[in-house]
Amino acid sequence: MRREERKSIRRTKRALLSAGFTRRRRPKLPKRVIAAALAAVLLCLSLITDKYIFPVDYLWVYASQPSIAEREEGELRCFYLDVGQGDCTLIQLPDGQSLLIDCGNGNAEGLRTILSFCLALKIGRIDHLLITHADTDHIGGLEAVLRCFVAGTVYFPSYVFTEEMYESDLKCAEKYAERVCAAEVLTSFFAEEEEFFWYGLVLSGFIGEDKEDENDSSAILYLEYAGRRFLFPGDVSSAVERELVTIFEETDGVVFEVPVKTSFGSVVLSPVLKELDFLKASHHGSADATSAAFCEYVLPQTVFFSSGAGNSYGHPSQQTVQNLIQAVPSVQFYRTDELGNIMLTIARDGSFSVRPV
Repeated sequence: MRREERKSIRRTKRALLSAGFTRRRRPKLPKRVIAAALAAVLLCLSLITDKYIFPVDYLWVYASQPSIAEREEGELRCFYLDVGQGDCTLIQLPDGQSLLIDCGNGNAEGLRTILSFCLALKIGRIDHLLITHADTDHIGGLEAVLRCFVAGTVYFPSYVFTEEMYESDLKCAEKYAERVCAAEVLTSFFAEEEEFFWYGLVLSGFIGEDKEDENDSSAILYLEYAGRRFLFPGDVSSAVERELVTIFEETDGVVFEVPVKTSFGSVVLSPVLKELDFLKASHHGSADATSAAFCEYVLPQTVFFSSGAGNSYGHPSQQTVQNLIQAVPSVQFYRTDELGNIMLTIARDGSFSVRPV
């Protein structure tokens, strides 16, 4: 090709370029536009997760779930959770329902324990949530628990409904629970199946109601299954324990009997305090509760203490421990400050075992 022809071709190309007849490259999107689009996608995913799956600010609990075997048919499993200097007991009932007693103090470590155990046990809904009383170490984790798992019924002691300072707790429960009610004396909940029948019955409500000390207005819960009997007394003092025992002695417990209708017929709930199988020591084992007289009346065979390791209150008190040993020399103690989380398992025949988890 001649030199003149090559020059002509180059001139023609330059002319075409300047005239805009060549294909131009597509302009690149600015990095900030891409980042904004990704942020929008992540925000949408977060909102969907938070609303329909699990609150995003508690997703971190998925990282540390305990390994727990599947519950056997007809088993009741009671988990005394280590929430530090607070209180929380999670119960898998034999018919598949769940019961949570108190919610710890709301600190991160306690919430991790409560939420991770619920996840590990595949509890998607808490059927019964009982707040024994509204001290922070018992109610602090309420909102987090309800946000993550909702509830069938939330039970509060009566005074919560009359004091303005607990309005936010009530509103929270009303937002996430199907039902909110007072844990008054003789409030009950129970199984509908005869084969795995269990029941819970509140023994207080009027006891300590006129006292200024909210601990003495704690809802005392009695629970029974397969011939085994529990007592969860909240933080009541020895004065309320004395009132409770006096009422049982004077009426032979008849005042606490409650007839209920189930799917298999009428049943009378009839609590018995003498020779309790399992007692959760009141007020974390404080010296102002679990008196010698109370121990001698209920004669508990196994006692659980919920207290924080190295707590400044000295819980459980040595006096409380001595009261229990004097009443029942063979009594067995299990402490969350020493063992961490504790699992009590009751089989359908009433046999039981206790171990840390």
